[in-house]
Amino acid sequence: MTVQPITSLNLCAATLTLALQMQASYHETLKRNCDLGLQRIRRDIAAVQAICDVAVAARDCTELAASYLIMSHDYVATTRDLWQQGLWSLAPDTKTT
Repeated sequence: MTVQPITSLNLCAATLTLALQMQASYHETLKRNCDLGLQRIRRDIAAVQAICDVAVAARDCTELAASYLIMSHDYVATTRDLWQQGLWSLAPDTKTT
């Protein structure tokens, strides 16, 4: 059994390749987190707009409460979907390179 000596240039190339792969992975994770953050902001803006629309359109407290419950249900459903999307983004990529 013979062992091939690793030259300093090969070691340097391997180290730089690893560093670039780690940086690319970090960048992709950061991008996914920013995308999810943007979706959460859009969800919250839509919820505030829905609350304003419900408050303007309501004729009495009962109608306001019923509309608010529907809007709250939609908000929770959107939040659940964002959590699921976030959890799926944490799963390791199964792509082959």
